[in-house]
Amino acid sequence: DNNHSDMIKYELTITEKRERYALLGASAAKGLSNEASPRRYYLTGETKDGQVVKCQVPYNVYDRAKEGRRCFITMQGTRFIAFERIDEDEANG
Repeated sequence: DNNHSDMIKYELTITEKRERYALLGASAAKGLSNEASPRRYYLTGETKDGQVVKCQVPYNVYDRAKEGRRCFITMQGTRFIAFERIDEDEANG
């Protein structure tokens, strides 16, 4: 379905960053610690009109994103496409 969806660019304020281990139930007893498990990274943001947008992002985007900061996120359906920070100086001038 994502391939048939329109690309939408959202202007968001990032409200939450979170990461999860890709292998649920990983444990040392099972031979795999959580620290060794691959991770998935997620951002949640809110548009000016209150719409909440959640998406899985690659680590390099997760690392650059800061809670409380504004950004543009482009999505195609539920698929993340692009991330662009809005510098505070640019937003105010």
